[in-house]
Amino acid sequence: MSSPISVAVIGCGYAAEVHLPAICSLKQARLTALADSDSTRLEAMANRYGIERRHLDWRELIHDPANQVIAVFTPPHLHFEMTREAVRAGKHVMVEKPLVADLAEADRLIEETSSSRAKITIGYNLRFHRQIRQLRRLIQDGALGNIEFVRGVATSPTALRENFPDYRRKRELGGGVVIELAVHYYDLWEHLLDTRLQHVTAMSRSAEGDDITAFVAGRMASGALVSAEFSLKATEQHEIEVYGDRARAKASLYRFDGLRVFALGTHEGGIGHRLRHLYDAAMRLPEALWTAPAGGVFLNSFRQQWRHFLDCIRYDRPVHPDLTDGRRSLAIALAAVRAADSGRTMQLQEDGQ
Repeated sequence: MSSPISVAVIGCGYAAEVHLPAICSLKQARLTALADSDSTRLEAMANRYGIERRHLDWRELIHDPANQVIAVFTPPHLHFEMTREAVRAGKHVMVEKPLVADLAEADRLIEETSSSRAKITIGYNLRFHRQIRQLRRLIQDGALGNIEFVRGVATSPTALRENFPDYRRKRELGGGVVIELAVHYYDLWEHLLDTRLQHVTAMSRSAEGDDITAFVAGRMASGALVSAEFSLKATEQHEIEVYGDRARAKASLYRFDGLRVFALGTHEGGIGHRLRHLYDAAMRLPEALWTAPAGGVFLNSFRQQWRHFLDCIRYDRPVHPDLTDGRRSLAIALAAVRAADSGRTMQLQEDGQ
């Protein structure tokens, strides 16, 4: 068996909390070092995972030859410099979403890393969620028919917590749900439907920070309509529904039995559908028990993304999502911000602007 690929992490905040269990669960990976400017947070996480190499200066971590992959889990306005430095040092990079804080940085990063052989990917773990993969397959196979509209919701009580990070309150630092959270859905809309978003509009509510709650909607090039609601002051929820002219599918991403498909003429309360759902849930129970110690089906999406990334490194395969995907969803996010501020619908060009 090939030796594990060494992974070093910059940033010991929330993103690290969900990624590190995934990294440590894989035989293909070995967590080798951590860096954070907060010594207390750094020591706590390093002690928890038994990591000896601990750095207050992230540059030391990047230039350590023992580290093959650098995971950038810092606020978005720090991503550009750290990612560029890591690629220049010959490292592969996993950078959390959003890619960077503005399009100029995204374009510079793409240009300056274009000649590198390093693999660079963005933390869009939802692409690797089992239900999202199944949902995409249903759409591609035509099981739902022509797609009419997609709707979603992503909420959490993060803004109500005492340790709510300051950068997540500020658009200019890559924060606010229209940018920092909704980029998942901008990426998913185009990934699921395999077409571009052409128009976007948005409304947001700011309290305790920019865009704490928001509604974003748009029209795809195919004509399908898309919408989603986001909030950092509500209970935990992650759902996406796709409505076609033959059937609809609903994915509840925190449930192991969360994917349901409804043919025309059926509904959630129907006896036949409820019996089928109970049967499907029973068949999925072994998987639920297997993934439970690692955080369940949602956190398993991080594990699956890391497995994909490490395999791409080991076997020199193309990686997804890549920098262009990260730039695309950032461009949509910034257009949605302009829409929320102006009350107008924004038209997106092919490059997202």
